[in-house]
Amino acid sequence: MQTYHSIMDDIAFRIAILDTTKKTAEIALAYHVSVSHVRTLRAKHGRPYVRSAHYDTVASRRWQRNAELVHDVRTMRVKEVMRKHRYCMSSVIEMRRQLGIGKQQILCSKEFRHAVKTRSPNDVAAMFGLGLSVVSKHRVKLGVAKVFRNALRNNPKFLAAVHGEGSARDIANDWGCSAAYVQMIRREAK
Repeated sequence: MQTYHSIMDDIAFRIAILDTTKKTAEIALAYHVSVSHVRTLRAKHGRPYVRSAHYDTVASRRWQRNAELVHDVRTMRVKEVMRKHRYCMSSVIEMRRQLGIGKQQILCSKEFRHAVKTRSPNDVAAMFGLGLSVVSKHRVKLGVAKVFRNALRNNPKFLAAVHGEGSARDIANDWGCSAAYVQMIRREAK
């Protein structure tokens, strides 16, 4: 077995970091090196870390030549564009930013307010490419959090599920609340 003073002495590793088809995490796992170190070495040796397969298309704005894609980015939700056109979330968010569709426009839109009132915070965050804290803040602003909790607290089916045999996580997933809320209701009943 050959010993190396530096990981860069391993010719197979050097070839691997130059291979753009391999993910950084795969290389790190194969050679027992941290992901950040592989990312640093890739950047240093001419192969910077790229989060998206469509990076060049988005960065150069070539995607704007496709009229259907531009229309979809303007009118569809982030998740829908991702599914239809096979772009990653960061690429779709960058496309929206390039078109001038900012966070404030999203937050003021009728679709966002409707989604906040009818869907879970995780779903809304994923759909619109926002952080969970932003969605939670708007749930409180719109009074959704209080209404939702009071509705659950007074729902006999929810209370039966809470006092049943299921785990807090399973009940929370079924009813769209947190496991901590289920545990709080259980403690109050004792």
